[in-house]
Order: sequence, then structure tokens, then C-alpha cells
Amino acid sequence: MTPERRAATEDRVMRRPLAALCLAVAVGSTGTARAEGVPRELALELVECVPAPLAYDELRTGLEVELAHAGVASFPTPTPSSLGRGQGRLEVEVSCDPSRPEARLTLEGPEGRRAAQVIELADVRPALWARTISLFAAEVMQSTWPQWMTPPVTETAEAEAEPGSASAPTPSPPAAPTVIPESRPPPPAPAPVRLGGSNGTLSRKAPDGPTHRTITLYATPTLEHFPSPPTWQRGAASGVGVRRFDLGLSALAGSHEMGALLSSRFSFDLGWRVVERALPSVYLAIVPRLRLGVVAAWARPRVTQLGYDRSAPYADATVGLVLGVPFARRCTVALTSQVGAARGFLATADGRRIAAFDGLLFGAGLETRCGIR
Repeated sequence: MTPERRAATEDRVMRRPLAALCLAVAVGSTGTARAEGVPRELALELVECVPAPLAYDELRTGLEVELAHAGVASFPTPTPSSLGRGQGRLEVEVSCDPSRPEARLTLEGPEGRRAAQVIELADVRPALWARTISLFAAEVMQSTWPQWMTPPVTETAEAEAEPGSASAPTPSPPAAPTVIPESRPPPPAPAPVRLGGSNGTLSRKAPDGPTHRTITLYATPTLEHFPSPPTWQRGAASGVGVRRFDLGLSALAGSHEMGALLSSRFSFDLGWRVVERALPSVYLAIVPRLRLGVVAAWARPRVTQLGYDRSAPYADATVGLVLGVPFARRCTVALTSQVGAARGFLATADGRRIAAFDGLLFGAGLETRCGIR
């Protein structure tokens, strides 16, 4: 074998392990990029409001199921510390204003990366809100995270000696690809996406308008006044709120004529929160209310010889203003005021009025309301 042919054979033999090494490096780089398709750890943070527009526990469970199915390994408690590689944070905020049914998703990654998406829920049934938000969150993560985590790779030139040259140097393995960290500005917030239909398909249907979607329990100590003649009664009302309607019971009692006359009033209450705004720090509602029941008044035998005893059906219609603030997790405490007209009877003795359960009516109270769904 001539020297020239021997040199060419040796060069081909040395190139075979070199090609295998390059192939291994390429496969390793591809596997690393695939592994960065989703964050390893994703902290979930739900911004809650009162009254609750949906069941937050159901929303958190749905998010964890869908994101785990997409590849997220764990969901640690959110902390203010900076995020490392493979760590992310997802904030979900559902609007507290019933007139704007929407959810905002904010995804954060390492090096200050941030992406936001708004989902309009006006055309989605409330029972499907949690499911819709969970599916959409998984889609946002799977489409955004790989763009953040795929860095550019520098190309390394491979120097080869010409075959047949006796003085050709022995080729060395190429250097590993150099990863250059890249800082990208956060992308602009995309336009809102409106979802509609029972299965969350895209739709252009206009929103249906505000609807209260929670079930609440309330209790209200009250003080009420009939001005002519001045008659005071105090008591309490309690009941349940379903959507915008309240259904409850109230009981009030009073003492008149220096304790000579006692009174009591029991009624069924039906209220309608015709205007309602649940802002982050203030709860406001205007509530027309109808009450039907019975009122009774009787004289105390040991105090007077009045001998009065009377009962009659009772009804009133009022308009109330509720102004409150949230406390605890799903509750509000509010001041209430009301004005209206009542129909009952006037208690008289010796030709003069001693108590009134009829005519103009004023009231005030302190309402505590908590959501259960």
C-alpha cells in the first residue's frame, strides 16, 4: 500500500468516531430543549374576591390536574423570591365585577419573563368557568414556555486536514455547543380572547349582562322606626341569597308607653339586589324588599290597666342601600339603610295614638354575608 493510500484510509477511520460524537451532542441538545417545554415547578396564585364569582377550590384542583397532565411536576407555595431555571409562577384573577365576567392569566418565568392573557367568560356557563380557565392556562403555558427556554446555539467550525497530506494533523473532537443566555423583554399583552358555548369554543356572541352567581347566607341586626307616632322596634333578619335574590325571615319587638304596651312583628322577606357592585375594597347594592307577616300589640297587665290586645296582618315595601367591605375569605360586613311604606294598624287608647305599625317606615342594620358557593 502506497503512503498516500494509507494516509487516506487512516483519515476515514478517524472520522467515524467524530461523526458519532457530533450526533450524540445534537441528540443531547434536542432532549434538553424538549425537557424545557414546561416548567418543572409552577407556583399557583389565585386572587380571590368577595362575593366569590366561582368555587376557588374547584379552580385550583382543575389547574393542578391540567398542568400536571401537561408535564408540570410540582406546585409549590408562591414566594416572593426570584425564579430559577425550571421554575415558574402562574397568577389567576377572576374579575370581582359581575358586569365584567373575565379572567386574567399572568405567567412568570426566570429572568423577569412575563406573559399575560385575558379570557372573557360572558358566554360560558358559570359551572364551566373553572374547567375553561384550567384548559386555557395549560395552553398558554405550553405555547409560551418553550419560546422562553429555547436558547440560540453557536455553531463551531470543524477544521479538517486534506486527505493525502502526510503532514495532516490529527483531528480533535469539536467543542460542546456554547449556550448564550438571552434576556428578552416581556411580550406585550395579547388581545382578549372571548370564549363561548358550553364546551369553551371560540365565539363572537355579545355578553349577556351582569348576573350574580353565588349562594350566600346573611344575618342582619336591625332597628326600625315609624315616625307617627314615634314607634321603635328592634330585632334581626336572616336568610339565604341565591343569585340576586334574598329569601329570609325577620322578627322585631318593641316596648311603648313607658313599657305599658309591647309589640312584636314576624314576616317573610323577599329581596332583589337590583344593582350590585363587588369591587376589590367596597361592596355596594340597592335592594328593593317586600315583607309579609303579622304584627301584634298587647298591654302588660302588671304595668297598666289599658287592657289592649290586637293583632293583624302586616306588609311593607322598602328600598334599601347596602354599603360594605370584605373581610375573612368570602364574607362582607355592611351597613344597611331602608325607607318604605307599611300596612298594619295603629294602636290607640282613650282616643289617642300610642303606637304605629302603619305608614312611613325607616330602618337601619349591620349585615354580615358569607358565600358558600
